[in-house]
Amino acid sequence: MARALVVQNPDALTAALDNAERAAAESTLRKAAAAGATVFYREIKVRAMPYYRTGTLERSIIVTYVAEDSVEGNIATYMVTFKSAAWYARLLEYGTSKMAARPFIRPSYEAKKQDAGKAVINKIQESVDNGG
Repeated sequence: MARALVVQNPDALTAALDNAERAAAESTLRKAAAAGATVFYREIKVRAMPYYRTGTLERSIIVTYVAEDSVEGNIATYMVTFKSAAWYARLLEYGTSKMAARPFIRPSYEAKKQDAGKAVINKIQESVDNGG
């Protein structure tokens, strides 16, 4: 025997469903992905600090949207990268034949991957709670 579903507050249910729909929207997805990338961005800036001499490295760290790796409505890809002025960032991270590696990007990722995931979840939850 099936039970009847009784909705006490149909307006609240409608609002919750509308908010959930907005939370799945492209703008929310992009905001959430950007929030996660920003966590990495901040950590990379902190860990790159010992290598600041002229400030070029610091000014060159950016967060950018990667359209080629994104799927509209499903996947929003952001990446923390460097402007061409900081061409040497790769050399610091991986080393050269004459210099040992001084990694700061990979350790930043390892240290903050859980925080970045939480930032993404929090941004989506905020969108659900506030309706976009």
